[in-house]
Amino acid sequence: MLGRFDNKESENRRKKSISNRQLTYLDRLISRKPGLSAPAALKRMNGLRVTARTIRNYLNKLGWKVIRTKYCQFVSEKNRIERYVYARMCLLTYERFNYHIFVDECTVELSQHGSFYRFKKSPDQIKLIGKYSNPASINIIGGISRRGRTRLIVFSGNLNSQGFQDLSNQFVLPFIERTYPNYHSLYLDGAGHHRSAETTEYLRLNNVNKTKAPAQSPDFNPIELVWNDLKFYLKNKIKPNTIEELCLAINRFWETKVTLEYCNSKIDHLESVLKRAIVLKGRATGM
Repeated sequence: MLGRFDNKESENRRKKSISNRQLTYLDRLISRKPGLSAPAALKRMNGLRVTARTIRNYLNKLGWKVIRTKYCQFVSEKNRIERYVYARMCLLTYERFNYHIFVDECTVELSQHGSFYRFKKSPDQIKLIGKYSNPASINIIGGISRRGRTRLIVFSGNLNSQGFQDLSNQFVLPFIERTYPNYHSLYLDGAGHHRSAETTEYLRLNNVNKTKAPAQSPDFNPIELVWNDLKFYLKNKIKPNTIEELCLAINRFWETKVTLEYCNSKIDHLESVLKRAIVLKGRATGM
């Protein structure tokens, strides 16, 4: 008797339809919480006697598709406004960033495996690749501009204000003196050692003009694209085995790949990023 009762209940739940009012509520519910699963959505709709599979089918009919979550820089409401205003001003003034020097740091890990690998179906083949929990890594700092690249410097440890000043003496000041003797603008993000009082005083004493970049805006700094290309190059083409090989590969990439045309192409991309930021009202562009 119990089995027949359960079967009848399951059949009735499958035949049960959702009213237009409930569909509207479901649509609004997913609009507010896009990451809500079908069982969780069903739980929110008290009294609705359908299965989670039915909810998924109705979500498909409403136009909701499931995609893998992609992450980007979090942007607060306050910084959204700042990003929006900055993007609008750049486009209204036809800013081409001809005098900007985009500088940033990056951590590169030692990885011997690429983004993919091939295998034949076999019961004895392992499809998992071991990875160190704390792989060896090095830190690099450099910059790009419309007139080419700066010197790239490899350093170790965390960077503080004094460390940034010492490194700037080696690659920022000589580059400005050699390449931008008349006018320049150093583009730095909101990292603590970039905006500290000590760094600000250092830049003033050395007559370095600084652009105040919007907070939470790595997509507004073209050198982030360079770091992405570098990591792809190392991970999928070089696959260094030692720190020495890693350093050699980084320098090879910087000297051969980061050409004048390459730098300008990354800076040109910034225009489409700014336009996208305006459309999104200052939200992260993911570009």
